[in-house]
Order: sequence, then C-alpha cells, then structure tokens
Amino acid sequence: MPRKAFVEPATVKLELSEGDWIEIKKELTYGEQLRLQDDSAQTGEDDKRRFAYSAFYVARLVTWIVDWSFEDEHGHVEVTADAIRALKGDIAGEINTALNKYETEQEASKNVVTPG
Repeated sequence: MPRKAFVEPATVKLELSEGDWIEIKKELTYGEQLRLQDDSAQTGEDDKRRFAYSAFYVARLVTWIVDWSFEDEHGHVEVTADAIRALKGDIAGEINTALNKYETEQEASKNVVTPG
C-alpha cells in the first residue's frame, strides 16, 4: 500500500489552564512550513535576510491555531495576527509551551522503532 503523502485536514484540542483551550492543526503542510519560514524572515538594510523572532512567534501561532476559547467584551475573538499580538504575555507563553509540547510529542512518535 502506498504511503500517505498528503496532510489530511484534522485538528487537535490542547487544554490550557483555567478551562481555556486552543484547537490546532494536527499537522502542518509543507507549504505552511515554508510560509512560516518566509513570514519569519526580514530583509535588513544590507539586503540580507535575517530571522525575526517576533514575526516568527506570531506567524507560528497564526499558522497552527484554528480556534481558541478566548473572548473579549464583545464575545469570541477570531484567531488573527492582531489578536495574537494583543494577548497577555503569560497567556502567549502558555500557548507556546503547549504547542512546543505537542510538536515534541509528534516528533517522538515518528521516531518510534517497531520490532520486526
């Protein structure tokens, strides 16, 4: 049987503290991975491309997160770059920690050797 070459659209819900959650893509496509790299690069005055950490962390969350439980005084807040930039630092940190853990677990599961 041929291997599955394409990412199937699926999501995973990650629980955060105080009953909050984020819903993320189960897996990023190759194109999403490339776009994340492109969105994280900035051209300097010397025309050299440099990695921009602030752009990366916003682009990373925009790329991965499909939905979340966060609301403001008007109700549910859509996941956008502006909404991510407006998060409190400790909440953004908690989201990044949960996403880091998820990515680490996914990588570890790919490296499992089956006997035979």
